[in-house]
This record gives sequence, C-alpha cells and structure tokens, in this order.
Amino acid sequence: MKPNPGRVIFALAALPLVVACCALACEPAFAAAPRAALPTLAGERRAGPLVVVHGGVGSPPAVADGPQAAAAEALAALARGGSGLDAAIAGT
Repeated sequence: MKPNPGRVIFALAALPLVVACCALACEPAFAAAPRAALPTLAGERRAGPLVVVHGGVGSPPAVADGPQAAAAEALAALARGGSGLDAAIAGT
C-alpha cells in the first residue's frame, strides 16, 4: 500500500502539537519551580494555577452554574496536587 502524501504531511504538521500537549500534561518537572506573578486584567499580580472554562456561545443564564462548577472542580484537582490533565478531567 502506497502512503497518501496528504496524510503524511498532516501527520508531520500535527506532531509538534501532540508533543506540546504531552509535555504540558507531564507537569512534575515544572511543578516544583516557583511560579512568577503575572499581571491580570484587573491590574493585580497573581501566581498559581489558572483554569479557563467556556460555557458556550449564547448559553442562557440558567446554565451559568455549569462552567462555574467545572472551574471549581478543576481548581480543586490542582490544589490536591493533580496534573493539568487531572484538572481537565475533573472539570468535565
């Protein structure tokens, strides 16, 4: 069977993204490093974990507690020493 050049190019193009995701999921090497305080939109400087959730475009306010609960679960997983992957799974 002859390889499809389009698939080979796609696979090679996607490889850096896969490697980056795997590197981010393997956080133990970075977990011990002190976190730099970064500026926020409010002007404060904060360090530590950050969780971003998306509630969907045009979601009604009645379901606004879903993303808030997901963020709380993800932060709790990080506070317990879990990895970024653990937090992502906990927030689903």
